[in-house]
Amino acid sequence: MLYYSLFHCHIIYAAEVWTSATDQLLNQIALKQKAAIRIITNSSYNAHTQPLFRKLKILPFMDLIKYQKLVFFQTIVQKRAPILFDNIWITNRDHRLNNTHRENNYRELRDDNDYMIGFSRTKALQRSPLFNLPFEWNQLPPEIQIICNVNEFKSKLKNYFMD
Repeated sequence: MLYYSLFHCHIIYAAEVWTSATDQLLNQIALKQKAAIRIITNSSYNAHTQPLFRKLKILPFMDLIKYQKLVFFQTIVQKRAPILFDNIWITNRDHRLNNTHRENNYRELRDDNDYMIGFSRTKALQRSPLFNLPFEWNQLPPEIQIICNVNEFKSKLKNYFMD
């Protein structure tokens, strides 16, 4: 309870957006999270944190960020996000259908259900939500992607990261 009330709420606030920061800045936050876990569990300053995270059932910072992004993207996939987010990301199937103009000539491909990720020249653009959200979603196993119930999705997703 101490971790969630004092620390967790601060590192997940608007995580989908501010995680566009560089890895160096994000690593500083990850180190602070590890220090907080060590303090809460009364462990030594150099104790390995992976067992502590597992014992407390807390996701490490980088996994927590991916979790937050995927929960947000699931609301977009399930059409529960604000209308502003409609049609920002489309599946490869929709993109191909829009470009072929003939549905009868369309062949189904293995990546049809993946979301299209555009080309970006810079690392900064690749870290932005425009590119990063569909990338993270496409990495997710299909058996988790198809879950419609929000609570079940969150539970399975957390278990996926904990494993």
